Amino acid sequence: MALEFNPLDYPQSLELPKRVSADARLEHIPFAKVLVKLLRPKVVVDLGVCQGDSYLALCDAVAALGLKIACHGVDTWKGDMHGGLNDEKCLNELRVFHDPLYGHFSQLLQSPIAEAATHFSEGSIELLHIDSHITFEAVCHDWEAWRPKLSRNSVVLFQNTNTREQGYGVWRLWEQLRVTYRNFEFTHGYGMGVLALSPGIPESVNAFLSFAEKNPVLVRNYFFALGSRATMQARIGADLAALQTRDARIMDYDAKARALDCEVEKLDLLSRSRGDEVEKLTHESRSQAEAIVKLDALNQSRAGEIEKLDRDRAHNAAELEKLRPLCQSNAAEIEKLNTLCQARATEIKKLERERASSAAELEKLRPLCQSNAAEIATLNALCQTRATEIEKLERQGATRTTKIEKLETASQVHASDIKKLENLCQSRAGEIEKMERLHKSRDGEIEKLERLSKSRTDEIEKLERLHKSRDVETAKLEQLSQSRADELKKLQAQVKSNEEFVRTHQADALAQTEQIKKLQAELSGLRDEHAALRKEADGLKDEGAKLREDAKRISNGWGFKLSQILAAPFRLMKGKVDGKALNSPAERIHKS
Repeated sequence: MALEFNPLDYPQSLELPKRVSADARLEHIPFAKVLVKLLRPKVVVDLGVCQGDSYLALCDAVAALGLKIACHGVDTWKGDMHGGLNDEKCLNELRVFHDPLYGHFSQLLQSPIAEAATHFSEGSIELLHIDSHITFEAVCHDWEAWRPKLSRNSVVLFQNTNTREQGYGVWRLWEQLRVTYRNFEFTHGYGMGVLALSPGIPESVNAFLSFAEKNPVLVRNYFFALGSRATMQARIGADLAALQTRDARIMDYDAKARALDCEVEKLDLLSRSRGDEVEKLTHESRSQAEAIVKLDALNQSRAGEIEKLDRDRAHNAAELEKLRPLCQSNAAEIEKLNTLCQARATEIKKLERERASSAAELEKLRPLCQSNAAEIATLNALCQTRATEIEKLERQGATRTTKIEKLETASQVHASDIKKLENLCQSRAGEIEKMERLHKSRDGEIEKLERLSKSRTDEIEKLERLHKSRDVETAKLEQLSQSRADELKKLQAQVKSNEEFVRTHQADALAQTEQIKKLQAELSGLRDEHAALRKEADGLKDEGAKLREDAKRISNGWGFKLSQILAAPFRLMKGKVDGKALNSPAERIHKS
């Protein structure tokens, strides 16, 4: 009795891969697991491992069988035009996951593809997966190098057989080989061709090819549906990772905002202390100016008295000249005049001593003025220190703005990748029209999840733009503080150079105080807005957590739903519905 293929005999195809990445080849993993059980090869070779999703799935299927099977993954891990992330770092990350689970029967070989063929004997490989090069000449070279290493009952898997752009040429080689060998091609996921080299393949593989040749659409839709689960798992994982990254970024923004708040508070305290010092110095300068004015008035009054005495002396001398002839005749009158002159001289000496005392008082006031100038110089140095701190804050703000721009660029690239994937899904819509009716309820849930994720993404982007606007306002506030510092420096220089300008400085200091009050009011408003923004971020985090819980719940419940949905069509493959035999595949589909 001929062996029949029943996909329900291979439950491992329903299992999700243990390690996934954003790669369209994930859609072929379910069939690769089924093929390992069908073929039971002794040697498996994967050419072009890259990030390792397909190869790890093969290793997982081998480990599940528990047979003595050797696996070899070959790649240069040097990067290529279409391979994306494929370097030494990618290899190291793959080894960390691969070696503990599969290292006892699997080996990762870093070597050029053609040179690696020399490490295998002829006729030793029973399952070969070719995903190394994309151009027609390169893939032909790989085929010619590895063709002698294949056994008579081997099976070869060719990737990218349904891709005809960007220099891909695998489809040309596949068109040549499918004429000679028995084959079957999956058209989804860039295409994958299954090639049997001889009729001596195991009966189980022969049964699958016979079933696929009779029901090609049904087989392709079935494995496409299974592969789409892996793709959806990778997409959900990427969305969750993006949410976690954005949560961490929001927390980082909050920490930086709190640090900036602390620095602004310190600057406020420093500004208030400097304002008190300026007010104190202004009061002292005013007192000194008043004392100087009083001394100037005293000196002017003393100078007037001296001038008056000089005029009196000159007048007396003139009178003496007039009275000199009379003095010769009257000695008594001369003696009186001499006594009067001596009294005048005594008064002059007394006035001179008072003048000297005033000069001494002026000398005492000069050190006090010099001390005042030294204190003003100290205040200038403190203002310069404040300006340096504000420049440092401006540099930090510029660095944060650069990081935000990089994050926004990465978000745009991610959105472009998602758009490309959506366009690819739309191009495959015609082929999966029948399966879409079976998965209508699932699509509704997934679309709801995507709309919710998109709305959360828009909210996060809005929050980022709000953060950016707050950064601009903070930069303006820092520029305003710098301008106020420059005005204060000019005011101090004028106080030092001219005491008359002290009174003008007093008026400017009052204006500066009013401006500082306005600045403090603006800063208070900015703090209130920042607190509101922080509340919005907390709410967004809670909604992100709910979204992750919904995604996990849908992901966990979907496997059971999909197995129930897919089980019905393959019960029809056995030709039985309610105990009645069906005559044709069309009648089976109609009954379902």
